[in-house]
Amino acid sequence: MHIPSIDIVSQFDPSPSVRPWPVYAMRLSSCRGDGGNEVEYLVGTGAGTTMTVADLEAEFFNGALQAVDTTNSESILRFASTYGVIPSPALHGADGLANFRRRNTAAPPARPVEFMDLQVGADACVRLLNEPSALRGSLPQDWRDGRPRELSEIARAFEWGNRDALEVISLAEMAQSIRALQCATVIPMVYSYFTRFDKSSVLDAIEYLGNGRYFQQAGPDFFSYETGPAASGFKLTTFERLLEDDPRLRDAASTTPVDAQAAFYASISVEFPAMAQSALDYLHAADRAYRGIGANQPAIQAPSDDPFEMAYRRSRRLPPLDNSIGTLGEAIVSQYARVYSSPTPFRRCEYCGKIFKKYKEEKFGKNIRTTRFCKKSCGVLFNQHQKS
Repeated sequence: MHIPSIDIVSQFDPSPSVRPWPVYAMRLSSCRGDGGNEVEYLVGTGAGTTMTVADLEAEFFNGALQAVDTTNSESILRFASTYGVIPSPALHGADGLANFRRRNTAAPPARPVEFMDLQVGADACVRLLNEPSALRGSLPQDWRDGRPRELSEIARAFEWGNRDALEVISLAEMAQSIRALQCATVIPMVYSYFTRFDKSSVLDAIEYLGNGRYFQQAGPDFFSYETGPAASGFKLTTFERLLEDDPRLRDAASTTPVDAQAAFYASISVEFPAMAQSALDYLHAADRAYRGIGANQPAIQAPSDDPFEMAYRRSRRLPPLDNSIGTLGEAIVSQYARVYSSPTPFRRCEYCGKIFKKYKEEKFGKNIRTTRFCKKSCGVLFNQHQKS
């Protein structure tokens, strides 16, 4: 079944200015939340450093980000300690993070953000991450609606008086933010690549998306759920593997008078453009949220001239607390915007088979050049195999 080629709309700024962000030594902790339930969260302590988008590999979203298992707390912890945390673009997640950082300054906020102040129903990112109902039913309870953001504010209220806690975010918010970016960056890229070829089929795309070398398999498949009867609640997998994993579907397929496999792939083929568009819509909403466009002004104020505060921040190697500080989420979305908006077509590495545009060793600001391989090591290994 061929994938229909339909124009999907990208509204990115292809040349964004990307702010630096702080990175701290992270640890896992927990507290008791509403109803006595345990809230797991990450705490940043110790000497902080500053990262910029130039410190990330080209197509970070297609490499290091895809290596994170969002169902594994240790995997998330390692990622956060290396690259920084990713607040949710929903419900002013970056502002909540900054609000907590500012509590140790000369002009601290009076209190943590109250969850009831956040407009859950009006948030575009929340809607995209909780629809359709087939997807919502598969989400962990702590990932639904605005719950990840609520858990972060519960944890921040608990750590509010701890001056050594420089950054706090719930494990659920971090996991949801990473997983959403893993899915949202790959799906439009795969759609754009396979619709270039007349002989490509939806099975080719699904085989690619089902390969853990290219796309992280752990966690919910955001944007990839079909609501129709033919493939309700499907994941990005082949029909055969779906039957292996779902005995009820296997029984239904064996008794239906129609060709269940053909109906399954036809349904996905029709839905694929909508999946890609939903993913881009999420990234566009995230881009605007992270950069503070069309949202409430961040809670951060201009840096204080208090000498104690300045000495404290210098001793911790922390960046100034003003609007010049961004997040890792902003950097990832901005990097993707630059790659996706480039007229250079997506292509597959001739050695490892990964779909890509930008050579891994290229710098962020450099023009994208056409290469046969996604990174230097793939070119070296390809040449070695050709000689052997």
